[in-house]
Amino acid sequence: WEQLFGFLNDAERGYLSVDAMAIDPTDDNTVYFLCGCAYFSDAGTRIYKIGNPVEIPEYTEVKKDPYFLCYVGRLSEVKRIDIILEAMYRAKGPWKLKLVGNGDIKDAVEGWIDLLKLRDRVIRIDWSSDPWKECEDSGIMVAASEYEGFSLVAHEASARGKMVISTPVDGVSDYIRDGYNGYLFPQENAIELAKILDGIENGRFKRSDPIDCIESVRRFETCSYFNTVMNALEEIYKS
Repeated sequence: WEQLFGFLNDAERGYLSVDAMAIDPTDDNTVYFLCGCAYFSDAGTRIYKIGNPVEIPEYTEVKKDPYFLCYVGRLSEVKRIDIILEAMYRAKGPWKLKLVGNGDIKDAVEGWIDLLKLRDRVIRIDWSSDPWKECEDSGIMVAASEYEGFSLVAHEASARGKMVISTPVDGVSDYIRDGYNGYLFPQENAIELAKILDGIENGRFKRSDPIDCIESVRRFETCSYFNTVMNALEEIYKS
């Protein structure tokens, strides 16, 4: 957090948070920032947790491989791809993984796949303009991140009827309910993730209904999101 308005007094200070940035592909000198500004007052501070808008496409039933997991996102250290691969190695079922994404640990990921002898069970796709199209045959999205701000990818997976198995990072722990729309497991714990996979495989843990997964993120749908923002602004204005 960085102080935004130095001329405000201590009771009215504003702070700027930069959540993400992107460089214009047509102009290296243009950078876009996704920012949020918060104000804190000793008179009473109200914090509205709104999240990000999520597009919910029309659901179409597609035949899925019951043992196909998918991961969509950057290949970076904080995403802990090694935990996902180790869990697949430990699990008793013939789980497979579709890994869609690229990043600075790509070579390390390739090494882990070979080390754990998972080459015939992992499909790597460096980049796709439509990653969810690549994952149509998977009904389970898995993530093992150390931290996330909101985990839009998990919400997008739920919006497409996929159950989400994830570490309890911000955004995910707010809406994932064990046995309803997915499962949570502790950070850095491949053994617990493997237990969940085994439980799903032997029927001890139920598979989520795609419609329940979709409904679990309905409140983040674009129109609902802007209604939430407007209601918060109106409440602030009236107070």
